[in-house]
Amino acid sequence: MKKAFKALGIAILYLLIFETVQTVVSIAASVAIAVFCDPTEFVSAVYYFTNMLGVVADFICIAILLLVIRAFGKNIKTELDINPINLKSALACLVGGIALVVLVNNVLAFLPIPESVWQEYADASQALMEGPKWAQIVFTVIAAPLCEEIVFRGLVYNNCRKGMPMAAAVIIGALLFGVVHGQFLWVCYAAACGFFLIMAYNNTGSLIGCLLMHMGFNGFSQFVPESWDMTGIGWTIISAVVLVSTYVIMRPVKAIDNYTKEALL
Repeated sequence: MKKAFKALGIAILYLLIFETVQTVVSIAASVAIAVFCDPTEFVSAVYYFTNMLGVVADFICIAILLLVIRAFGKNIKTELDINPINLKSALACLVGGIALVVLVNNVLAFLPIPESVWQEYADASQALMEGPKWAQIVFTVIAAPLCEEIVFRGLVYNNCRKGMPMAAAVIIGALLFGVVHGQFLWVCYAAACGFFLIMAYNNTGSLIGCLLMHMGFNGFSQFVPESWDMTGIGWTIISAVVLVSTYVIMRPVKAIDNYTKEALL
């Protein structure tokens, strides 16, 4: 039990660093916009800079986290499981991310979700579609996946599995990933996606695996043409089959390290 609390405490420390950086950058940017922009244009200015601020916050967070890892006397590559994966596994992760988008969207469409919740989701999503296109791409496809995979799979989940049963580590890692997304629908599907990203991490034995899946998910969901209708029972079944197939293709972890063996006992 003591080992579990220690592992959870370290995971929460990394999570607090992530949340603190995001909050500080957001507050500082809001103050700057309020000072230098016309009050009537405040909301539109916040939307315009949302993605750029996200990029800044994510890379600041990554830099701080890497410094903290080094301060603990740990090797960054080892701590984050930055191991090479083969091309077949890499492509499987990307395709899996795309299939996960289609599956999640269809599952959400089948659920009796109130219109008010959908509207709140649409309003929250709209901010990510504002501002320069380059900022949308860099934030959504590069900065956000990189930062979140380092935090939630590389540090939060990885530390949790060092001191507790694998199932508990997976549940905690997925739930925490969902909670930080804030908006109700984002919380629900991010928690579900967190589970699949952890499975990609486990199957490939590398942070690169879940990072590629996350990039595939974000890139496809953000930039797929609206004219592409991929809804219905048929697409749900196809996406589910493709998603499961990608996990079969991913290179399995050949050996479980000692701390994971201990956690499973």
